[in-house]
Amino acid sequence: MPNRARGKTVAEALHSEPPLELVALAEAWLPDASRIILDAIWNGYDRLAGDAKVQRALGEATDDLERGITQLLELAIREGLGGDEPFDVQHEVPEGESRKNPPARPRAYDIAFIHFGNVRIIWPLETKVMPPDRPLKEYVNTLNERYLTCEYAPFVSEAAMAGYVLGGTADHAFTEVAGALGITLGPTPGLTRRPHRVSVHERKVPEGKPYPISFRCHHLMMEFARS
Repeated sequence: MPNRARGKTVAEALHSEPPLELVALAEAWLPDASRIILDAIWNGYDRLAGDAKVQRALGEATDDLERGITQLLELAIREGLGGDEPFDVQHEVPEGESRKNPPARPRAYDIAFIHFGNVRIIWPLETKVMPPDRPLKEYVNTLNERYLTCEYAPFVSEAAMAGYVLGGTADHAFTEVAGALGITLGPTPGLTRRPHRVSVHERKVPEGKPYPISFRCHHLMMEFARS
């Protein structure tokens, strides 16, 4: 089937603001939303890590670990929301802004935190099973080839990666990630007691696009004891 010109998605038909306005709306939303999102993610992790049934299941499971844990994490995050948050949360949400011409399908986020007022503004969380269960390059490539090219998170200036540490420690995973990326991972104020680091980058913004150049990536290492 030949490619055809891009039309409009349902989200674009519903919210037809130009990208510059969406960036401005996202920047006004982020200061309050980001901290609430990060707390919600960690609270969801606490629910999973403290669930003996989940730990037993992880000990038995061998297939599709990343997707399976992420599905449970999204449900655990949602369970902890009070209803007054300035966002909703969903699993496998497509990013329409950077999609290719049809019939190509847009990439979908593992977990998306969606602006309640405008569904085109998404704060993404991408998840990866860490070594030794999966190659580190999958984590690194997601940051370098998707976040830092504005294929992911085009309208927002920060987002997150969650590493599922099924063997080893979070500290070791941070060391491996920092070495592979050639960067320094710093602490996040207010979350220093968590295995949570942040890195700051300059993105490659496509010509003519008003997306934020400066980008903060949150790195969350989630340890799971597999019984």
